[in-house]
Amino acid sequence: MKILAIVPYPELGSLITEAAERYPDMEVTTFTGYYGNAMAYLTTFPRDRFDLIISRGGTTTLLMEKVKIPVVNIRLSPTDIVRVLLQTQQVQLKTAVISYPDICEFFSSIAEFLRIDISVYPFDTPDRIEMLVDRCRKDGCRVVIGGAMARDACAANGLQFFLIASGREAIEECIDLAYRTYEAGRIASERADLFEHLADLNDAPALLYDESGALSFANTAAWRLFGKEEHSMKRIEETIPLLRSKGELHLIQKIGSYYYKLNGHLFRVGGKTWFSFDLHFRSPDYRPLSFTKIKTPPEVEEIISSCPYAELLAAPYEEDLRAAASSGLPVHIRGEVGTRKDLFAHIAHKELNGSASFIHIACRNINENGWNSLLRKSASPLYGTGFTIFFEDIDMLTLPMQVELMHFMQDTKLTSRHRIISCAHIDLSESVAQGTFGEDLYQMLSGYTITMLPLTARREDIPAFLGQLLPVYNEHFSRFVIGFSREAAALLSSFSWPLNLTQMESTMKQLVAQTETPYISAGSVRSILRSSPDSATLSTFDLSGSLEEIEKRIISRVLKEENMNQSAAAKRLGIGRSTLWRKLNGH
Repeated sequence: MKILAIVPYPELGSLITEAAERYPDMEVTTFTGYYGNAMAYLTTFPRDRFDLIISRGGTTTLLMEKVKIPVVNIRLSPTDIVRVLLQTQQVQLKTAVISYPDICEFFSSIAEFLRIDISVYPFDTPDRIEMLVDRCRKDGCRVVIGGAMARDACAANGLQFFLIASGREAIEECIDLAYRTYEAGRIASERADLFEHLADLNDAPALLYDESGALSFANTAAWRLFGKEEHSMKRIEETIPLLRSKGELHLIQKIGSYYYKLNGHLFRVGGKTWFSFDLHFRSPDYRPLSFTKIKTPPEVEEIISSCPYAELLAAPYEEDLRAAASSGLPVHIRGEVGTRKDLFAHIAHKELNGSASFIHIACRNINENGWNSLLRKSASPLYGTGFTIFFEDIDMLTLPMQVELMHFMQDTKLTSRHRIISCAHIDLSESVAQGTFGEDLYQMLSGYTITMLPLTARREDIPAFLGQLLPVYNEHFSRFVIGFSREAAALLSSFSWPLNLTQMESTMKQLVAQTETPYISAGSVRSILRSSPDSATLSTFDLSGSLEEIEKRIISRVLKEENMNQSAAAKRLGIGRSTLWRKLNGH
């Protein structure tokens, strides 16, 4: 244990060296001087020459700001103050104390208790000492108590000087504190080395960033990974603001050619904020399946913010979302066609599990090979923990698939490992009653059900929805439409909107595209609504027979409306051409 003692007078150095003899492994080097020449002295040694510095007063304060090793202060004790005050009483001359504010205050308190009359002249920086000594002399003081730096100025002004000396008890106390400080630092350093060694033994890359976002530590596995992928490390650093706001992250991140699960955690130690990341390799053959999309929190936010009416859409369900978030239950979203259940699922994810990746599974596009990969391969996005899994149009799964998914959810505790969100084209409770959807799977999915209201139940919001869409299509078509005529607004508000928001978007797009006047006219609205399906025409659709027969009638109707163009029909139905072909040919 190597200590540098920076002392203002030689006798103090001797006392420190003597007191240190109680610790055989303590080696003391003394230097007599002040802050300025002490810093120059330090530069003559290697940085690791000393483990600790001992000094006192202002020199200690200044050293603490400049050096990285511990600095231990020799505390000024009441005994030291009483001793020097009694010495000055022997000369019976007007006395002043020139020192730092806290020391001056200490002297004033003890002098008042002892009924000794003194004046105090505090300073913040040593460069004011000469000026204060001159003021003391002009104020009639003849004796000055102070640190060694005031000695020469007092001699130049003809003032008698008494040094604030440190007694043996204060020095021994300082040596004991220095030893405890060194031991605590040594133990902390050993522990840090141990944890660093353990981190390096871990195959999972780990990174630690400080509160400014600067990299503080990376284990060997991280350097091995990011040494070739520096841009990928920057992508991780870009998630720090999100981690700062969320407190934790669970993401799927692509690094190079492979995918990793990225966990992020925020924690505080010693009053400072730290950000840790660990990455876990998914598997060499992991790839997003054709019917899945993996979205990061910023991508989900972009989808939500790109919809002009997202906030208005979610407004009636704020309490439901808070209750669902606190319950931890799977969330099932039901509602009529076109109520934007898909968009609401993204909004729900943001509330329920916004710090995680959003894994969007389009059930209508699942084929047999994809289904096997989803449930049976360890590279499936369903494995792992902490994500949000969104099953869109889950009613499109066949009964055998439903049974398999139910068993998979039970066996792998899927609802405990992830937040589950689902939606369907139809009311699943009715499908369960009709035997076309599994009751057990329905019970698992519908832990917390949120029903999206159709526009007919939100007529008071229709003008607001229209108002949110207007500027979007004005910009798209370079129009300057201000609004609607009174009759046009009434027609749009009273329309039945059987396809809800999807139909409203299409209608507004056509209205703005064909309007070249400031206001959309009632005639334009009538013309477009006349060609749009209403609830009456939809109610005439034949819903008798089996689900397969109804599906064939829907496909036939859409094909006719698209002039038998299979690509256009498939796009409108939300399925691939190969899927449409199989359905047309009974496969």
